[in-house]
Amino acid sequence: MNIKQKTLTNSSFQAYKTGVYSKIIPYFKRFQLKNVTVPDIQNFKKYLQENKVSERRIRNILCLLNQIIKGGT
Repeated sequence: MNIKQKTLTNSSFQAYKTGVYSKIIPYFKRFQLKNVTVPDIQNFKKYLQENKVSERRIRNILCLLNQIIKGGT
């Protein structure tokens, strides 16, 4: 998160932070990131859709999740 904070505007960083703490962490709290599978991510996407998260927001959250899993910046 610290690296993201340095490269994004404050509002973009807040959106990333919200996605992590309100969506990703609660859903994946019982998972080890190295063990997350494609079906797990598909189920997460379905969960977001069922909870009326917009498609744009879902794409952003999934991109962020991908960066987290890959250990990217």
